[in-house]
Amino acid sequence: MRICKIWDADYPWDVRVEKICKSFVERGHEVHLVCRNRKKRPLYEHQNNWHIHRLPKMTAALGGLLSFPFFLNPVWIFSIAHVVIKYRVDIIVVRDLPMALAGVLVGKMTGRPCFLDMAEPYPEMLAGYEKMLRVSTRQKLVNRIVRNSDMAYVVEKAACRHMTHIFPVSDEIADNLIRKGINKSKISVLHNTPRMEETISDDTVNRNPNEDENATRIIYVGDLTEARGIPIVIEALAELIKMGEPFKFIIVGSGRYEKELKKIVNERKLNGAVFFTGWIDNNKMNRYLRAGDIGVIPHIKTRHNDLTLPNKVFDYMSMQIPIVSADLVPVRRIIEETNSGIIFKKYNTDSLVAALMQLKDKEKRLQLGENGRRFYEQKYNWETDFERFIQTIESYLQKEK
Repeated sequence: MRICKIWDADYPWDVRVEKICKSFVERGHEVHLVCRNRKKRPLYEHQNNWHIHRLPKMTAALGGLLSFPFFLNPVWIFSIAHVVIKYRVDIIVVRDLPMALAGVLVGKMTGRPCFLDMAEPYPEMLAGYEKMLRVSTRQKLVNRIVRNSDMAYVVEKAACRHMTHIFPVSDEIADNLIRKGINKSKISVLHNTPRMEETISDDTVNRNPNEDENATRIIYVGDLTEARGIPIVIEALAELIKMGEPFKFIIVGSGRYEKELKKIVNERKLNGAVFFTGWIDNNKMNRYLRAGDIGVIPHIKTRHNDLTLPNKVFDYMSMQIPIVSADLVPVRRIIEETNSGIIFKKYNTDSLVAALMQLKDKEKRLQLGENGRRFYEQKYNWETDFERFIQTIESYLQKEK
């Protein structure tokens, strides 16, 4: 097959885009990635054995506006159609809602099937942003126009109706689509699991000791935004240290909330117990994960967080790290199925402290970590997920012949 993959942001880099493109290529398929170009990179590159086609370079003043991933943006529609026609593409795979209707439109014009890779439930995500983000009056006006959750619901309904097949990242998003009237037969889950070849084997999963071998190291991996709930972990850490418990907290990632988190750490006088790594290349992530004894998912309970599955669930499982998570529907389902962690039921400091204290016991951590690793190897890995993904696409093409 020749595949046109549409990604609404700059490339590099995105872990899910990378895995899908790489896996297609490994199966002998030809991949053409159409992406944004705010950083004025070359319009065309042949990288990692697939073809990257970037939107035209523009001035800083116009670039953000003219390349904005809006489904009726003619720059995007022309760029996608050009690649599909010139390279005789067989299928279109669109990542997420912003460019979904553009992909459908080009598919209809050229007679190509269009598949939706739904890594996020966009309407629910935007509704959460509207409630949680504190922005200026000007930003609020922009958000009302281009990041409007009501409009996103309308676009989602129209796009899903015309998609050949939809691949949501979780069972909960799939169920949500079915409740919205989307035919169950055109939905298949594609988890955001790690590739087996990129995780270390059981016999090398041993934790790297730091300067305090008695310390229990909590680790968080991901974006640093308000909805991730990281302050509750900092507060729990402060309580643990007051109790004389040798816990430390490693925060791997970056984001707009990082400055505020550092301020909280400084105010609590926890600079010697909380460590910020900043943004880390994905190919170096396992090195940092090996430093963790407990992986936390402290996300605030929202409609969005109760639908989507964060990557870190499977990242922790793949590295044999037990999980402590807030009571989020998809995460709770995975943890209960795999017996790989603990859910703190009440979203407060005391409940999180109690959960973390349970995992002071190294034997308990080891058992839960081993459970997670076993399920990762047997079920929740990218090779298994991609096999289901590619078989669904190939089955459709066979029927059309």
